[in-house]
Amino acid sequence: MNPVTTGEIKVRTLDPEKDDLHRAANLIFQVDPYICPDFFGDSERAEKMGPIIFGEEGGLFDPNHTIVAEEDGKLLGILVYADNTIKPWNTEEVKQKVEALDIEMPEYFDRANKNYMEAVVEDARTLPDGVAEVEWCATDSSARGKGVASKMFEKFLALPYQEQHLTVLADNPPAINLYKKNGFEIVSTQTGYPDDSVETHNMIRKNPNHEIKNQ
Repeated sequence: MNPVTTGEIKVRTLDPEKDDLHRAANLIFQVDPYICPDFFGDSERAEKMGPIIFGEEGGLFDPNHTIVAEEDGKLLGILVYADNTIKPWNTEEVKQKVEALDIEMPEYFDRANKNYMEAVVEDARTLPDGVAEVEWCATDSSARGKGVASKMFEKFLALPYQEQHLTVLADNPPAINLYKKNGFEIVSTQTGYPDDSVETHNMIRKNPNHEIKNQ
């Protein structure tokens, strides 16, 4: 049973030296019902991967581009974003690090590692200057309804980007409504990972506080 927390919810940048990286990875596991089981396998393996995916700068899980919400020292939410400064995703290196953990490799790890993780990073590296993309956003099930995601988005949207992008599952109305409330608009719909049966929306928000200049 999850402990009851009563403190103030604080939103800040992830601190890989002090924060529970196992917990951070567990939150990431809750983001998507297709990608995360493929890449992590299950929540227990996700927790074991935490120090690998958050323990170094650069890559998809860059601590400097990771916003967390915590209450009484417990991480309740996570938001990972990227821009064109992100480092390349080395699929072989990532696989070797996971294999070194001596855990059972997820059945579809290679598919997610290559076709999603690497693909997302390469896409982010092509973003124009001044544009950021939300890659992962999750609130722990024990903290739903406490405004955790809204608080994380408030911090993210205050960053000095001219535009913010994200992709959301079309069958996730609560998330879509949250993004619309924060100024995002659906600009296109496509089928996504892992196959054509999964529909996703691409959403964009233009920051009214920053003038977009021609590059």
